[in-house]
Amino acid sequence: MRQGVDVVIQHLNTVKPRVILTMEHRTHNLLTEILLHQYEIRRPIFGDIRLLSMNTRKGTRYHRQVDAYTIVGKGLLNGCFVIRCPQHPARIFNKDYASRVARALRHVLVCMATHMEPITINEQ
Repeated sequence: MRQGVDVVIQHLNTVKPRVILTMEHRTHNLLTEILLHQYEIRRPIFGDIRLLSMNTRKGTRYHRQVDAYTIVGKGLLNGCFVIRCPQHPARIFNKDYASRVARALRHVLVCMATHMEPITINEQ
């Protein structure tokens, strides 16, 4: 995964995205590690997070956290938001679940952009 790190950073600096949505835990952690060499990251304060994942015979499962931050510092990515998707989209097989995830991610982004804290999510 580390082989393309320089190319990824160059590409991000060229594109200057306002939002980066990482799809997987390992890539999110690697991107965070790389960014910390040049930038500071500012994590929002989260309140209660309840993002319904699935109902099973054993009970209801929820995502209880969202990993997100704002990139801060002198550089082209200053002010960019980074949010990790709680479930890779290729593994979301349920339309209602996909809608809940999309609404939750949008809510987190809007709250971060408007500095609304604590961020709470109740998607059921």
